Amino acid sequence: MYPFMNTHVFVIYHNTVKPDSIFNPKVYDTDSIKKNITFFGVNELYEKNIVNDKGYNSIYEYDLVKYNPFLQKRGYMETSVYLHTYWNNLYKEYDNIGFCQYDMVHSNPLPTLNQNTIVVQSTTKSIVAHNKWHNMMCPKFRNLQFILDSYNKFFKTKYIITDLNGLPLSLWQTNIYPIQIFEKLCKWLEVFVDEIYPWSIEEPYETHWGVMGGFTERAIALFNAIEKKIGIITIAWRLEHRPRILAVERFQYNPKHWINQFDLNIYTKFDGTISKDSFNTLKTIEVKDSDNVPPKNIYYIKSKIVKTTHIYRISPNKTSKSIILYIPENIKQFKKRYQAIQDSLDNYRIHYDKSENIYLESISENIIYVWNTIIKYT
Repeated sequence: MYPFMNTHVFVIYHNTVKPDSIFNPKVYDTDSIKKNITFFGVNELYEKNIVNDKGYNSIYEYDLVKYNPFLQKRGYMETSVYLHTYWNNLYKEYDNIGFCQYDMVHSNPLPTLNQNTIVVQSTTKSIVAHNKWHNMMCPKFRNLQFILDSYNKFFKTKYIITDLNGLPLSLWQTNIYPIQIFEKLCKWLEVFVDEIYPWSIEEPYETHWGVMGGFTERAIALFNAIEKKIGIITIAWRLEHRPRILAVERFQYNPKHWINQFDLNIYTKFDGTISKDSFNTLKTIEVKDSDNVPPKNIYYIKSKIVKTTHIYRISPNKTSKSIILYIPENIKQFKKRYQAIQDSLDNYRIHYDKSENIYLESISENIIYVWNTIIKYT
């Protein structure tokens, strides 16, 4: 009944996805969606909603056993899902694994693959023509030579731009791969994502959240093109991209968006609550205002800006940007923007400990809110 039964596709979404709108019921019934599709939720900043959920498969990236929060925090977008799928072996039971965006309409059956075929969302353009990168590769805003150099270094090849003339350009990180090709790609990607941070989002390049995803999108495009060159067959997926109708807020295109004020190197994970009796046994330091700081090598300060309290980490060589405190949907005691605290915190004392975990102590109630902190500057 299902010629593609060994192919599984992750539909990547960050907030709301509408299965009834993206799967043509003449081609995909409920059973086939359940069998061959998983809705893959990313980005802790957003609530998640599968509209008219009929018991579909779903995964939250941030609940996986192996989770690197900095990939989403730094805006690697869909590439984060590729790598978390790889790191958590979510592909092992299938012959082919695919990825697509939540605002793409599926009106055709999934193609039948073999080990020498990949499916790509084609632009119908060439990645290079007349020895020049296509404009959709954004050669003015992306260091494409670095991508090619990284590929050559990792795979021990010697491709130059002229070798890419006439090869297909595929974008949107929307592809289906046989397992061995997927593993080949991810072995490079897990190196590449570290190679490009932070310089690729510093001047003279674009600096706002989400730029990383555009860079890795071009890396995957290059990988797909070279696979074609070495003899792998490519098939067009023929999905219809409808961002104007189906997309939820895409702040990766807005350099002035609120998200850009937060530090990309400090991640906080909400770890529940404790009582004040438990808290009193901990050795913590209270966070003070910026004009009253302690003489320590590393410390935290707070500052109120337009009725919102911001927390910063100070070290000898660096002052962080504002630290975002993620908070679950079911906790209603704080004012929020998305799933992050945006509150004056007038009724709380802020503390941190030697592990740099952060605590919000309610002044009026017997409760302490706790966040574990991970700091990564590379």
